[in-house]
Amino acid sequence: MAVIHKKVWREYFEKIISGKKMFELRLSDFEINEGDTLVLEEWDKDKKEYTGKKVEVVATYIFRTKGQTFWPPEEVEKYGFQIIQFEPKLKKFHLHVRAVIHDGDYLLVARTKGEDYCFLPGGHYEVGETLAEALGREIEEEMGLKAEVKQYLGIVENRWFEDNLHHYEINHVFEVEVPKLNTKVNPLSQENHLEFFWVKSDYFEKQNLLPIIIRPLITNWFKGSREIWHERNLE
Repeated sequence: MAVIHKKVWREYFEKIISGKKMFELRLSDFEINEGDTLVLEEWDKDKKEYTGKKVEVVATYIFRTKGQTFWPPEEVEKYGFQIIQFEPKLKKFHLHVRAVIHDGDYLLVARTKGEDYCFLPGGHYEVGETLAEALGREIEEEMGLKAEVKQYLGIVENRWFEDNLHHYEINHVFEVEVPKLNTKVNPLSQENHLEFFWVKSDYFEKQNLLPIIIRPLITNWFKGSREIWHERNLE
């Protein structure tokens, strides 16, 4: 299978990585077939330079014709044009269990060292576990502490693009109690790449708690809302 590089204007590139634009209308002056990899590289048409961002997709359907008015007639007459339908080449699905561990309106969060965002403690579900068992295991692996998994709070669905990979995740979120854990001390991480700290709900944005859509859910829960969550960011 061939690998073909093409530039894409910035406004179209953003639509492609968000999943809204899944096709390309291109002059048929190059050969491409179903199954070929298309490397789409973001192009700043004002600066006339590449931005350094790119995404790999797989061509799944090619439609060729000469009936259009977008390109100069002489080029259309010479080449015709093609519509390229594609889907992301690389996808990764995550099924996560997450913990809301709080002391008043302070929330315990985790951060990968060196990164500028934080997230709820927890991790990947493993086949054969219940969701609660998976979350208890993750807390013990991350903090070395036993946890009591309590109320189920809901589901948060999310997607993002990172390192040329489309990530899709479903987070099952629970209220969790960890005995003797409070804001007086940050738990010691049992995993070298993680650190834990407490953050007040007023500072969720400043600390860049992700996914963004979970911030108001937790804030409202702190205020007494007990509606089961089902929030999504899949557009």
